Amino acid sequence: MATIAANIATIQAQAAVLDTLIGQFAAAKALIDAAELDIRSQQA
Repeated sequence: MATIAANIATIQAQAAVLDTLIGQFAAAKALIDAAELDIRSQQA
């Protein structure tokens, strides 16, 4: 059984991973939105 300190460290580490993933998702969404806008402007 892990100690409280070990559990806190695990949570903090996983939170950092989640923050990174959220940042990557936001960047990907921005690229997709820009590509969709470009496609729409070329279709007009």
